[in-house]
Amino acid sequence: MARKQGWIPQILTSQKSIYRIYISERDETGFRALSKLKDRGVNLVANALTQSTDHILEFFTMLRTELSFYVACLRLHDRLVLKGEPVSFSLPLAAGEHRHSFTGLYDVCLSVSLEQRTVGNNMNANQKDLVIITGTIKAANPHFYAA
Repeated sequence: MARKQGWIPQILTSQKSIYRIYISERDETGFRALSKLKDRGVNLVANALTQSTDHILEFFTMLRTELSFYVACLRLHDRLVLKGEPVSFSLPLAAGEHRHSFTGLYDVCLSVSLEQRTVGNNMNANQKDLVIITGTIKAANPHFYAA
C-alpha cells in the first residue's frame, strides 16, 4: 500500500512529468497542428513579456516624474533658506476644526524673482469658512476679508 506524501515533499521532489507526442514522419497534418500549437504558446509568452515590459517602463517613467518634483522642491527649499526667507510646514488639525491663520506668509514666486527679501503678511481668520485675499503682487499690503 502506497503511503501518501504531504504537499511539501511533493513540491521538493525532483520527479517531473514528461509529456511526449509521437508523430509519424509522413504525417504533415500532425506537424502543422503541432507547429500551430507551438506558435500559439510562443505568442502568449511574447504578449505576457511585452505587457510586463510596458508596466515596468511606465513605473520608471512615473517614478522619474515624481522624483524630479521632489528634487525641485528640495532645490526651492535650499534657495529660500539661502536667501533668508522663512520656511515652514503646516500643522494638521483634528477633523472639524476651522483654523485659518498665518504669520509672515509671502508669495514664493515673487521671492524667487526678486533679489531682496519679500515682506510677509499675517492673518487670523479662525472659525471662518471663507477667506478672500485681494491685491496685486506690487501692493505692499494686500487686503484680507474673512467671512
